[in-house]
Amino acid sequence: MHSIDVCKNLSKINLIIPIMKATLILTALIGLFLASPRLQAGDVTFSDAPAPAIVLNGLDTYRTGTSSAALDVWLTSSALGKAQETRDALQKQFTQFETTNGKMLRFEQIGGVSPSPSVRVNWYTICYSKGVAFVEFTSYQGKSSWIITNIRLSTDYRDILPAWQIPIER
Repeated sequence: MHSIDVCKNLSKINLIIPIMKATLILTALIGLFLASPRLQAGDVTFSDAPAPAIVLNGLDTYRTGTSSAALDVWLTSSALGKAQETRDALQKQFTQFETTNGKMLRFEQIGGVSPSPSVRVNWYTICYSKGVAFVEFTSYQGKSSWIITNIRLSTDYRDILPAWQIPIER
């Protein structure tokens, strides 16, 4: 009788061990699933990530000079600068903002992210004498310098800021 009880207990243990392993694996998978958005994003958070010098130099050139001169700075070594149609479209947008809102007075950093060591995305407010525009710069660390790979601008912050940074309107 005693050996039968031992066999029953061993069979229970043999059932419990796979259940424990499955529970452990399931718990690990759930933890990984819950953490995955942060892992996928590289724990990217909206912050005051510094913009590359090319972004700041262009903004300062715009403040003290013209949007055309700023585009010269921003589009140096960029594929955007080689596409005349893209440059013309950007110049047209800046000219429209200037016509409507007056001269650029200053710029203010909203925030930035570094989704990878070689990429930065920075958002700025450009303050004009009669209004404001929002601009996003995507920069890439090339072999020898930072390169602007995208510029987006709008008078509506919802067009520029990432969705997770826009306050919920009630």
